[in-house]
Amino acid sequence: FPSHDSGGNHYFARFASGGDFRVVAVNNSSNETEVSRFTTALTVDLIQVVDSDGASECISITIDSNLRIWVAARDSAALRVTALSFTLTTILSPVFISATVANCVNCTISVVDDTCHIYYEYSDSSPSNHFIRYANVEITGSGSTEVVFARGVGLASKSFVQDGEVYLPVVHESSLQSTCVS
Repeated sequence: FPSHDSGGNHYFARFASGGDFRVVAVNNSSNETEVSRFTTALTVDLIQVVDSDGASECISITIDSNLRIWVAARDSAALRVTALSFTLTTILSPVFISATVANCVNCTISVVDDTCHIYYEYSDSSPSNHFIRYANVEITGSGSTEVVFARGVGLASKSFVQDGEVYLPVVHESSLQSTCVS
């Protein structure tokens, strides 16, 4: 994407709408969380800053069945979720999810109906102390209390929705079957 390459980290999702193919990108190189929409010629046609605090560690982006764009981003102080329309108008201002983010290394989101499901991984020097937390946010801005979803595992991939259910690929590291290469 040379027309929008500012040298920073880029995270992508893609979707189709009315025959036009669009790519949505979140860019944290300007120390702001930014959503950009691309034309079929891969030129930027819209850009919207969704959070003035840049996402320093983890970002996830997804599109729901109503073409709303959901973004989860973690900066040095908090993990937040926001929602935009297809025209990049803010539908849901950033909603605070967690302030315990020092070891939050990965996050993923999926949307079912009007509920955004957020899963985020905490890292530790011992693999058995890795864990995944979960929270959800409604399009109205109300949300759940964060809870521990699973211990001793990490996020293996993005979550996905199948038949109205959210699936979350996870990975477990052990000394018998290490996932790390020395």
